Amino acid sequence: MKNRIVFLFLFFLLNISHSNASKFVLTDTEKAWLSKHSEIYIGINNNWPPMDYIDLSGKPKGIGVDFIKLLNKRLNNQLKIKPGAWKNIYAACLSLFSENKEAFYFPHPLDSTI
Repeated sequence: MKNRIVFLFLFFLLNISHSNASKFVLTDTEKAWLSKHSEIYIGINNNWPPMDYIDLSGKPKGIGVDFIKLLNKRLNNQLKIKPGAWKNIYAACLSLFSENKEAFYFPHPLDSTI
C-alpha cells in the first residue's frame, strides 16, 4: 500500500507536467484511495534552493513547491507541505517503509550524502 503513495504522487506529477494537463483523469482505485486519505503530507527540504526552501517569511518556496501547489489544485488541497532537514525527512520516510525499504530507494551517491 505504501508503494502506491509514491506511485500516486509520481503519477499525478507526470499528469500535471504533461502539456495537455487538462485531461487529468483518475482511476476508480486512485479516487477511492484519495477519499480515504484526506491529508497527504509531502516532505520538502527546507534549504535546497531553487528546488525547495523556506523564504524569509517562513513560507515554503521553490520549483518543487510550485509542482506540489499545482498538484494540490487537482486534489482539493489534500497535500500538506512539511518542510524540514533532508536527513529528518529521509529518516521519517524510511520508518514508513520499514517493512519494504526497497520502495524508498535512492541511488548510492544521493544516499551516501546523509
